Amino acid sequence: MTKLDRHQNVPLTGDELGALRAAALTADATNGLFSRALLLFGMSHLDHPDVQQSIADEKSAAAQRLSDGAREAVAQRWGSK
Repeated sequence: MTKLDRHQNVPLTGDELGALRAAALTADATNGLFSRALLLFGMSHLDHPDVQQSIADEKSAAAQRLSDGAREAVAQRWGSK
């Protein structure tokens, strides 16, 4: 049996975490086991267009969050004009 001795933290919104917990409960699984199953399934289907679109969507959303955060930091430092 392979030892699972590495961890990866993934930031989620409160709503996303709630949905994950509810789905895990429905599947009669722990949050971690459920998340691992989804991760491994997604990784085994990386060439699927839906998975590729999800990755592109997350990249775009991450860029927007960074841009929003930078704008907020500038406004806090220099004041909004």
